[in-house]
Amino acid sequence: MAVTDARTVVTLRELTERDAGRAGNKAVNLAAMLGRGFSVPGGFVVTTPAYASACAGRAAPLLDGDSSAEEVARSVRAAILATELPEGLARAVVRAYRAVRHVPARQRRRGGPRGDQALPASRSSCSAW
Repeated sequence: MAVTDARTVVTLRELTERDAGRAGNKAVNLAAMLGRGFSVPGGFVVTTPAYASACAGRAAPLLDGDSSAEEVARSVRAAILATELPEGLARAVVRAYRAVRHVPARQRRRGGPRGDQALPASRSSCSAW
């Protein structure tokens, strides 16, 4: 099932190769591995359109051409960190995060994390820019 632009947060299990532009190649490759039976931790993606919408217009004014790459990177990072997520997107991320942290008993490895002790990883994608 390909993801529609209206979706802001999607699980890895929902992605297909057609979603690379909306979810990034890393997420699509992880989804393909899941589909082939590899052991991949649960995960979710904030879609490129959702990210772009939340950060719309924040970075472009900082790219003046006179600043060094390091200065621009610092300014862009600060602008993005100062951006408040839209309420709906923030709720969707929290729901997805809670779902990923929960590891059902049948999926636990012997000696592995229990329930909400599982710590998810984070990976950014460059598809938003």
